[in-house]
Amino acid sequence: TMVPGSTITVTAPAVLPAVSSINGNVALANTTLDLNGTPLQLNGASLSGSGDIIGDVFNNGVVVVGGIGTLGNLTISGNYTQSPSSAIVIEVLNNGFTTVPDQLAVTGSTILNGGILVIGFVSNSLGLVTANFNPFLFSGGVSGTFSSIFDAGGNILFINFSGGSFTILGAPPVIPDSVIDDLIGFLSESEEISETASSNKAESEAIIEELLETEEDEEGGALVCKIAL
Repeated sequence: TMVPGSTITVTAPAVLPAVSSINGNVALANTTLDLNGTPLQLNGASLSGSGDIIGDVFNNGVVVVGGIGTLGNLTISGNYTQSPSSAIVIEVLNNGFTTVPDQLAVTGSTILNGGILVIGFVSNSLGLVTANFNPFLFSGGVSGTFSSIFDAGGNILFINFSGGSFTILGAPPVIPDSVIDDLIGFLSESEEISETASSNKAESEAIIEELLETEEDEEGGALVCKIAL
């Protein structure tokens, strides 16, 4: 049993001995870690780096795909379950032409019971210019979704779910306050113009009614208009 808060750093292929539980931080350095049939419980702990975890992972902590500041691919050859109080951190690199993300692949079943997804940026990235990219490969099927999805700037992101994969669609456009103020001012002026036009129309109709009198021609029954002088 791992001591809570301790960290296993795996730099070469390894098979853990049979234990009752695994509860601690795991850092994977482009290699394979065989859990030997024991689920990895991330209770307030983290799984980070690139490589392959052979076994089931229960995330009640943080999964940092590729590691902070480094793009990478993390594969869970087993089932993945995410709790409402957990998080996944995905980073991307954008060079102005395309967006290259970290990728989390799960070969078994994926259950997302909420939790947070954070999209960050590696250094020298131009930001989320290309909105459509796919950081997940849930080949064993997925149920549920994330409760909140943010980019590095704290903007809410939208996702599209199709064929077992999530595609980030980008953040909603931010409308500057000055534009909103201008729109409000324009609407207010439009209302004033409309009210003035209605008032002018009513006054014009009243003047016309005073100037024009109608009477019925006694012989032909036609309406004859006279200017009232």
